[in-house]
Amino acid sequence: MSEAAPTKKAFEEEQLLKAIQTLIDLNVQEQTRLPDGKRVPPMQRVEMGEKVFGEIERVLVVPFFLAVMEYFPTFYATKPYLREWTSKSGLKLHHILAQSFLCWYSSRCTRRNFTPRKFQDKNHHVGNGVIANHEAQINAVQNDFAQLDTSTLGNPMLEENGIVFSQLDSSGPLKEEIEAEVEPMEESLDATGNPEEANIADVAESQMPEVQPTPRILSIEPPLTDEQRWAILRCLIPIDFPVRNRFLKLAMQSLLFTKEHIPAVVDLVLQMAERGQASFSTLFYCMKEQDWMNHVKKPTIIIQAILRGPLTGDMVEFFLKNRDEKFRAEAKKLILHAEEMTRDPILFETSVREWAHTTVDQVPTFEQFCSNLNDLMRDLRKEPPRNNQIDPAWARHALRRAVRRFYVTKEFNEEQMNDILHSILVQRPEMKSFVLGMLSKEHNDEAAFTRWRKFYPQRNDRTKIRCDTKTVDLYTNQDGYLVIPRGVNVYYVDKVLQLQFIQQEIAQCEKSDYPIVGLDAEWDSYVLSCRACLLQIAFRKCIYLVDLESMRAKPELTSFIQDFFASQKFTKIGFQFSEDLLQIRNTISHASSLYQPENVVCIGRLIEQLLQESSRRPDFNTESFFQNVDDGKDISTHELNTSAEPEYDELEGPILASGSTLVLDDEDERKLKIAESKKVTGILKRMGLSAICKRVLGKNLEKSEQCSVWDRRPLRSSQVRYAALDAYCILMLYDRCVEWANKLGININDLMASQSKINCPLPLFWAEMS
Repeated sequence: MSEAAPTKKAFEEEQLLKAIQTLIDLNVQEQTRLPDGKRVPPMQRVEMGEKVFGEIERVLVVPFFLAVMEYFPTFYATKPYLREWTSKSGLKLHHILAQSFLCWYSSRCTRRNFTPRKFQDKNHHVGNGVIANHEAQINAVQNDFAQLDTSTLGNPMLEENGIVFSQLDSSGPLKEEIEAEVEPMEESLDATGNPEEANIADVAESQMPEVQPTPRILSIEPPLTDEQRWAILRCLIPIDFPVRNRFLKLAMQSLLFTKEHIPAVVDLVLQMAERGQASFSTLFYCMKEQDWMNHVKKPTIIIQAILRGPLTGDMVEFFLKNRDEKFRAEAKKLILHAEEMTRDPILFETSVREWAHTTVDQVPTFEQFCSNLNDLMRDLRKEPPRNNQIDPAWARHALRRAVRRFYVTKEFNEEQMNDILHSILVQRPEMKSFVLGMLSKEHNDEAAFTRWRKFYPQRNDRTKIRCDTKTVDLYTNQDGYLVIPRGVNVYYVDKVLQLQFIQQEIAQCEKSDYPIVGLDAEWDSYVLSCRACLLQIAFRKCIYLVDLESMRAKPELTSFIQDFFASQKFTKIGFQFSEDLLQIRNTISHASSLYQPENVVCIGRLIEQLLQESSRRPDFNTESFFQNVDDGKDISTHELNTSAEPEYDELEGPILASGSTLVLDDEDERKLKIAESKKVTGILKRMGLSAICKRVLGKNLEKSEQCSVWDRRPLRSSQVRYAALDAYCILMLYDRCVEWANKLGININDLMASQSKINCPLPLFWAEMS
């Protein structure tokens, strides 16, 4: 596409309607079934884009897309039933069109110039870094975009692969897995966007930095011009995508915007917000993305977002975490002003015009605003939610995932599946027919169908699950998995008087030559707002499982937690424990030490430090402490090879072809070892605790109970075993790290002391809470 390519052009209404009708045919019509009764898989967004835009002259594709998006409000006005229509995953037609256009055009226009592992064979020779087989290249592009994950959002404290899927603030490992399973561009969307003004912006193009194609880009077709990129972005900013779908991330990647452009993009969003043209999801994205929020210089974005949709306390606290006292005070004042609006509809209307710069018909109703704001204030003041029922969209995903893991992947046993079905159906009785359909029609399990047909959710308690469970021995060997050593006792603590036994154990630990405890926490993902249900504390000879849920209203528990995390006399070791602390704070809200805990160490970071120290010594055998497991993720230092034309992987740097050898002098070997260490530590940050145990201890953790219903009572014996071992394996890893450090001749305590302290500001309304 040439520099003179237009961004706007008049199109016949018939052309615009044809594009929308194509979209309707592909999405709205009843999904066809195969002869065996299974549904035809949904069409990928790249394919859908080809159907809609494939016949448009290339120079007119961008103006045609903008014209169709601008036409949607007119179309919806004539077809109100389609304005209300959403796909089963919650998408509206204009969301699907925007996703399809970006995925399709990106797949045709760009390809990063590195060789994916799937092309590293003789059939795809690389010369000068360019894939010779263009057909394979195009297919790879389509696969890449078809698999793009734009859905990771939720709890803003998690940073791996974005933020964990939640019903705005819930989190947990199961949600990450379900997110990965759901077709990325089919994420649930609560869109109420108004694209009518999407093409309107008076920001001068001269204010925008030039968008230069990033290095190593191979163009199949000429790329978009700068003017077109900014025009498309201005079109997308007013559209209200749901907060779970990080659509702006997809847009930035597809339009070849880089981190250098984020300040200008944020500035554009804020300017459009001042004209009432920025959607709630766009404002939310600016508040929750670390790289974006730092460029928001005024707290007014908070009240602009509050007037347009539901914020959570965790979201607001995260946005304000690194702000100075003046910024936080101004933000608090704005939030209190919003609370005053709930008592005065006239003040609400005035504030919509003053802060949201729009009219009341373009924002949620006054009743909905009051509901959202009351929920936010309860959240900020750490009060229990009014209604903690699981979100329907999340419930459907969780149910489908549980059934699949039992019948298809065999990762769940029947007890685990039944727990999840019980918990969700008690909260959402209307989903009983959905469950029965899966059991009978999809998996032909008539026994399970009969059992759950007789289940009456209204007669049951969500956390009291009455079903037969198998008793498992806590110490039984499991092939290939770690076990709790015999002689280590496991105690369940659910009464405040029992806390004194832990206090006695702590006192002995402080005086011993092993002042170390292992920590972990579990929380339930099958509710709206999750909180820690269980805290596991592992000592060398015993493990305590503290039932936070049963004692959370007791002041004795708050006092115990306060003293435990404030103590400097012993070291508390967890794995990526910041998220655990967040969930514990959701249960125990008045313990200040949970925000600035003393002597909390991350075992993953400790192993990373030891890897870095080992890399500085070419003669040190790192693999004797951190095994190279052949799973496609690690490459041993001793297996590094090279070729005349090294291939390039964007994640791992040079990829060396097999069959070649490389003769190194000591300095080169040292540099390669350091480079290898950086690669391994980069991978380490993405490893789970089980994978780290495999590399350091030689065995995995058995993780089948990770996605359990953790607030059910009583816990099943397999849950008890899982929870206890999750904390005790931290001590196993620590003991191995001590051996590693001794072998290197360094002090393990010095390494732990060098780790950054967890220092989270006290809640915005802490004074009122206290």
